[in-house]
Amino acid sequence: MDLELRAGEILGIAGVAGNGQKELSQVLTGMRRATAGQVLLGDQDFSARGPLDFAAFGVGHIPEDRLHSGLAPDLSITDNVVLREYSRPPVSRGSWYRPRQALALARRIGEAAAVQVPDFGMPAGNLSGGNQQRLVARREMRISTRVLVAAYPSRGLDVGAIDAMMRYLAELRDAGVGVILISEELDELLNLCDRIAVMCRGSIMGTVDAQAASIEEIGLLMAGQRGAVVPLETRV
Repeated sequence: MDLELRAGEILGIAGVAGNGQKELSQVLTGMRRATAGQVLLGDQDFSARGPLDFAAFGVGHIPEDRLHSGLAPDLSITDNVVLREYSRPPVSRGSWYRPRQALALARRIGEAAAVQVPDFGMPAGNLSGGNQQRLVARREMRISTRVLVAAYPSRGLDVGAIDAMMRYLAELRDAGVGVILISEELDELLNLCDRIAVMCRGSIMGTVDAQAASIEEIGLLMAGQRGAVVPLETRV
């Protein structure tokens, strides 16, 4: 079964950990090649393209391992926060990197993420997990003009940070961006998503309307019982 993401919606991906969610997020952001099928963005085939091409098209990615996949912990906070915009103005002009403009941009992103940073020159690994996640999220939101793929974005966060993260995703949806939210928290998916696709053993078992679905129905799909609910008619 295919998977379709629509502009201006949050599509949840539910499933027990280890059923292909990580691999799916990597395929959808160019970090891994699909072994079969196609990855279409609009009417363009991105199946053979890499992460830089996805990012240039407007696809952001909040990875599940924020410290090792989302950040370079030994580099400065500034370097990490402007990582996606090194080659763009105002951070760069031609082949010249502009440290003052990079710091100014990092401060704006930190303010938008509501993170108090005492020194943008200190290693990003010194920040708390919640602050790391907020900065990664805001950094990725800046390039997510079309799609954001968020893998377990609330994992390990406190209640306040989780609420902020969910607001970020809702902001993008309301701006017309398609958001894919991968999570093991069914309450989170039911409360925030428009539709929920359920994975089991690397396959999409079905896609349901979040408002009409129940935890019990989704749980049956997660266990591999494809006939547990009647999937929506989608080009998924």
